[in-house]
Amino acid sequence: MKLKIGLLALFLAFPALSLADVVGVWAMKGGGQFKVSYKDDAHIRMDVEGGNYVLMAGAKTYMVMNQGGNLMAMDMDQMSGMMQSLGGMMNQQMGQVAKDHSAEDVSFKKTGKTETVSGYKGDVYRVEVKTARGVEAHEMVWSNHSDIANLQKAFAKMGERMAKIVQNPEMTKGMNFANQQVKLMGAGGALRYDQDMVIQSVEKKSVPNSAYELPPGTSIMQIPAIPGMMGR
Repeated sequence: MKLKIGLLALFLAFPALSLADVVGVWAMKGGGQFKVSYKDDAHIRMDVEGGNYVLMAGAKTYMVMNQGGNLMAMDMDQMSGMMQSLGGMMNQQMGQVAKDHSAEDVSFKKTGKTETVSGYKGDVYRVEVKTARGVEAHEMVWSNHSDIANLQKAFAKMGERMAKIVQNPEMTKGMNFANQQVKLMGAGGALRYDQDMVIQSVEKKSVPNSAYELPPGTSIMQIPAIPGMMGR
């Protein structure tokens, strides 16, 4: 799967308007799917294959893993603490990856073409991304439909939350830059980005609050702090 970190940051950063329960399914290049469910800014869920998912429940963020039918959850706030404890080396490695892939300059140009993806019509854009690794050209289909806008908002909010958890200056800088650039696009969301991420279906329905909560019996993984390790 060749989806680059910088492109994913751009995808996560696109803004949106309005609030509604909406569920979207995306196909990934090379196989695999993931599903995003959005109720509001405090209730977001991303399901991946194998019964695993990321859950934003209020101020908490969990990574939930299905281990042979038994659910285990990792509190991402604790993960943030562990990463800070590990300090220097991990932060430098993650920072270098983000720096290598983060967008220094992005341009969006309408091609004049339109495309319908899973029943939603959008404008086709050529996207040029200048990074530390060179200039990359991509194609994106952008829709202003409110359904797609809501799904894009789910990506944006989850991206903002994960950036805070990681607490890496380079990654935060990249997300901030992407946010500034995509404001030029206005309200809406991406139907596809090249063939790396293509929306397959969108459904509006009433999603129960329990879908955005840890299921009863879920075991919370305890992540011990490692003060000073690798930070000296």
